[in-house]
Amino acid sequence: MADYVSGSTGSPTQVRLSEARDQRLRTLSVAAAAYRIGTVGMKWGAAEEAEWMAQTVKKRSYIDEVVTKLDKVCWILSLTLTRAHRSDTNTPAH
Repeated sequence: MADYVSGSTGSPTQVRLSEARDQRLRTLSVAAAAYRIGTVGMKWGAAEEAEWMAQTVKKRSYIDEVVTKLDKVCWILSLTLTRAHRSDTNTPAH
């Protein structure tokens, strides 16, 4: 890779490609420090997934936060609909 990019006049422009390359390396270095598992830009395999699972702490539960609340709503709704149906069937027709 050339160190300089040529301008339209043929004279070297003072834009250094190595500076852009250095910036990319610094960015990858920061990303690698933040993500200590695997290689930046590479898909995880079974070993990386197992390592991540081993050090991950469960913070929330879908069952606790969603399913149990929906079950309660469904139960209340079913009682409401059952009562409404019973009152409709007990009403004499006109």
